[in-house]
Amino acid sequence: MTQPAVSQGREYEDTAPGGMRLSYGELITLAVAFCMIAFVAVPSFLNALYEIRGRECSNRLELIYRILSDIAKERGTQPGNEICQVFDVNLRLDRMKAFIKIGAEPDCPDVGDYIVDLHLGMDGRPIPPKCALGSWFFCMHDLRDPKALTISLRDASDELSVHLRTLFSEDLVKSIDEYTGLGPPPVDLQRNLVDELNRIILKENLYSEQRFAHVKLSKKVLQEIGKPLEGEDMTRFNRLLLEEAYPGRFVKRKLKPGSEHLHRFVPPATAPSG
Repeated sequence: MTQPAVSQGREYEDTAPGGMRLSYGELITLAVAFCMIAFVAVPSFLNALYEIRGRECSNRLELIYRILSDIAKERGTQPGNEICQVFDVNLRLDRMKAFIKIGAEPDCPDVGDYIVDLHLGMDGRPIPPKCALGSWFFCMHDLRDPKALTISLRDASDELSVHLRTLFSEDLVKSIDEYTGLGPPPVDLQRNLVDELNRIILKENLYSEQRFAHVKLSKKVLQEIGKPLEGEDMTRFNRLLLEEAYPGRFVKRKLKPGSEHLHRFVPPATAPSG
């Protein structure tokens, strides 16, 4: 017996499980709607999480600053002198968690991500601590391939590596030279390397035509060459130089526009009172 002709959409409606009555066109419409919602909702969620984590990091930086202030006051530290010899950021923060409302764990859990100067500033206040994630400084997580980077600095087959070795401390150069290349570099070596790279990119413009003759620099870096740079501008320029001179060795830092207040702490105009 010949069956009556049924349209494709109608045939689907008759056989849909659970009594559903959706045509193919309606399913496509729903799928597009879900995609549009995800396209808007997911980035919004990630941006909100980035904001929460950044603010939490800022809170921790403030707490570190206040702890240093209390230690300096208790010990009667004079301007320019050392507040304490060792400051275990993670240990002190763990002890203080009862007094902190944690919104979300920041993206900087490693002590190496916090840059803390243990000397009292000449104004009688602690030097504000920094988080590498809110600046152009390096942190431990930025060493994408610490093994390859250490080997490059050990072998020093290019002018830049040779120059960096002259700026490193004797202890760091010794640790780099003793690295055999078997397994990842020791954690202490990586920490010292991060600390000294941060010290270098803050104080000296690393660019010279001879040092970077072997590097194909990007347009954004070339545009900065020859400009009088200082402070954060020079730190940013030096970091970009190192990222491009040692491709694949570092995680490329991308600071979101408008996020300058995150992962940072600006001390009050007057010294905090206990």
